[in-house]
Amino acid sequence: MLIEAVAVGVNQRLGDEPRRWIDLSLRLRFEPRLLAETLGSCQATWRLESGGGELRVEAGDNRPGLSRLAIDDPAEDLARIVLGGTLALDLVEPLALAVPLRPGDRATIATAGGDLVVRLIDDAQAKAEGKQMSGVLLEYPAAALAREPQLALSIDGKPVSSRGGSSHSGGPRHERMLYLEDLIDVEHVVRVGTALPVAGLTFPLRLALDLAALPDGERRPGQAYDRASAVAWTGGERSLAEAIAQLAVAGNDVVLDVGVDERRRAHLPAFSGGFWDGALALCAAFEIGIVPSAPDEPAATPQHWQFRNGRNFRFNANAANTAAPIACGPLRLSGEGSPAPQVCGLVLVQPAASTLTTTRGLGGVSRTLTSAVRLRLEPRFARDLVAQAAVTWASHGRDQDGRIVALRPAAPPSEGWNAQGGDPLAVAVDGLDAASRRVRLDGLLQLELRRPVRHDFSLTPGGSRVLQIGDNVLTVELIASDPDDGRAGLRISGAPGALDDLTVSVRDEHGRAKTSTSHSTTSFDAQSEVQMWSYDHLADAAHRIQVAGREALADPCLPFTVEIDVP
Repeated sequence: MLIEAVAVGVNQRLGDEPRRWIDLSLRLRFEPRLLAETLGSCQATWRLESGGGELRVEAGDNRPGLSRLAIDDPAEDLARIVLGGTLALDLVEPLALAVPLRPGDRATIATAGGDLVVRLIDDAQAKAEGKQMSGVLLEYPAAALAREPQLALSIDGKPVSSRGGSSHSGGPRHERMLYLEDLIDVEHVVRVGTALPVAGLTFPLRLALDLAALPDGERRPGQAYDRASAVAWTGGERSLAEAIAQLAVAGNDVVLDVGVDERRRAHLPAFSGGFWDGALALCAAFEIGIVPSAPDEPAATPQHWQFRNGRNFRFNANAANTAAPIACGPLRLSGEGSPAPQVCGLVLVQPAASTLTTTRGLGGVSRTLTSAVRLRLEPRFARDLVAQAAVTWASHGRDQDGRIVALRPAAPPSEGWNAQGGDPLAVAVDGLDAASRRVRLDGLLQLELRRPVRHDFSLTPGGSRVLQIGDNVLTVELIASDPDDGRAGLRISGAPGALDDLTVSVRDEHGRAKTSTSHSTTSFDAQSEVQMWSYDHLADAAHRIQVAGREALADPCLPFTVEIDVP
């Protein structure tokens, strides 16, 4: 067994309620030869053997095999802690039975824990025994089975639909019944899927953590979605191709437009900074420009913001909010210069066009500036990565002399504004003074980044598979008969929102797609959700399962500033 420290955090809070504590997330991993279907219940008990403080177990985490612990009030100079404990593990043996029965018949299966009795009860027996209706009844000793049994029925290989089911526990024997309507007097095949207890094992646990080895430098994520990529080079003469090679780092693809000679040479000044600043320095040295997104290279599709799973963006109700078309993908450089864009971290702001409207009315003269701007992300942001994008404009801006102007979202005044680069982002500025020559506007670009993922694997009814989705875990189970209603199905449990736009596909042993009869979602708390896709019947054979969706990467909020000249 491997004990993995998934997360370690030494926390200190200062202020009115000072506090010091340590957070630990520990995952237990078994050797791969131990298959998931042979593992029953698993319970880890931890204790603090060395190091000051009080150990407690955090509740509310649904990830399998993960223990969340906290140590309250550790010593300030604590450099090492040692945890001990025990792991109680039940090993099981999967059991799949196919029992031929006619109405009124019964069969007995002997196990080490006692006899399992399978009966096909007709209407007369159901009435005599006080049952709701005819059906399949499984009776078994409480200690005989390690898992809730699943029942299914077929005639000549064709599944028989059930009318739900029930379970009764209490006393020395348990019952599981699958209700059937219009039971006919022919031979049926009753399928039982469950597991038998094999052994209960106890393992000692011990983990030593060297807190002094934790880094004391500032944390820098490996993939930063809220800061610019760093580029640097020394000054000197080089070709355009060589310069582009030094700019195109960290997944930022840069390509040349048709007709641009990559062999041309120029003196490139030394540089160290963000990607966009580096791109502008390169363009200035080689007298080339940035090509706006062409109409056949659409920007990220603008959509109204969706609020789901509690992971929404909370906009300022007094601010101007609008869905935002965002340019993504490779950066193209052309031989022609372009209007000077403005850099704001990993966002490039490109003013597109502006119009000034002066109105003389009963109340006097007023001026409104309508301007279009285009926002572009670094090339490392692929187009299918940006699921949603929205811009929140500050309610007010200022002109060159500090006078306050009012902002509001607007529509572009003419189709000509869309000639290059697709739809721009338009904003209107009211209350301009006659002396206003330049305005400064602030905004916030809010993104929802999602990465397409797909998992393909095989499962037999009664089996399960654990999928790692980023920091989240999904458990996929193929069920021959649900304990609550008797339906066969595919069940996925895990943290809500681990995968957006979740879809599943089930194919039988012959490669035929199974059609789901219903889909349900049950949420137990903010960290636990179960989705169920029901099917009429699932044969006791390997099925091909596909689980697809979009993994939640980050929801960055990127501030930007644009300065616009008044015509």
